[in-house]
Amino acid sequence: MKPLDFAQFLKYEGADDALSVEAYISNVLEEKFGPASGIGWQLQIIRCGFTRVVGIDLLGSVGISEADLVESICGSSSGPSDDFFINEVFRVVADTDFTDCQPLMNVFWQTVNGFEPHLKRKLIKFVTGVDTLPLAGTETCDNTLELPNYWKALCWREQHDEHEANSKLEEKLKLLLSKKLYDAVEYSSGYGLDGTSAVADVLTGKAEYEKLAKEESYDSLDIPALSDGYLLDKDAPLSPQRLENDEVETDAALAADSEANPAESPAVDVPPRPEESYEDDYDDWEEEPVTSDVKF
Repeated sequence: MKPLDFAQFLKYEGADDALSVEAYISNVLEEKFGPASGIGWQLQIIRCGFTRVVGIDLLGSVGISEADLVESICGSSSGPSDDFFINEVFRVVADTDFTDCQPLMNVFWQTVNGFEPHLKRKLIKFVTGVDTLPLAGTETCDNTLELPNYWKALCWREQHDEHEANSKLEEKLKLLLSKKLYDAVEYSSGYGLDGTSAVADVLTGKAEYEKLAKEESYDSLDIPALSDGYLLDKDAPLSPQRLENDEVETDAALAADSEANPAESPAVDVPPRPEESYEDDYDDWEEEPVTSDVKF
């Protein structure tokens, strides 16, 4: 920040104009985290509990700095632009359906390790809930990525033996898998451990969309919506639902009259219902591929 901008900032904050940047930062830290702050007593208790287990002098004697302590607690401090290999950072355990399918396994690792660093972190957050890299040797809970067997599906569609190599199908598999993973990490939200997910107004927008869709449906069918408080006028045309109800009531009245006067009831020939066939429903049936699990 330029000195002139900082001076204007101090004036806006109502602080002393003679404060330096370092003094201003020190005052803010004291106000937010000092003993007189709202959380000062909590931080002091945490400090006392930590030092009872590991002394500050002991940390200094073994060469552990403040930055090392922060990294051990908060995770790796590598920047978002630093590249890495996911299968080297994480201990990955895959089920046999995944490891036995060499084309799928090879293309999967080629795809995810070929992502840009920021996209790799999004994939990690999609699977684990956080985008920070774990420290080497640390143990965390298992996180599972369920992956359909796209190789088996492609081979089934192309009438190819899945146990035989095919470079063209592997290229199609790479494009398909890359698109599916990209869509998953870019357009998913709602599961995160770093903070509240940015899904504000999603439900509101969905409600507005459903309301609009309902209104368009009523307009297209010329049916009044009960939620709108619309009352049918006696001279207004009846809605399809009202007509259907009237027909049911008429049929019931005719049935009752027929029971009272069976001799006067005309015979009605009801044609038999045609045989229903389900053969056509299975023409477009496709085999559902088996999913594979990849645990991070």
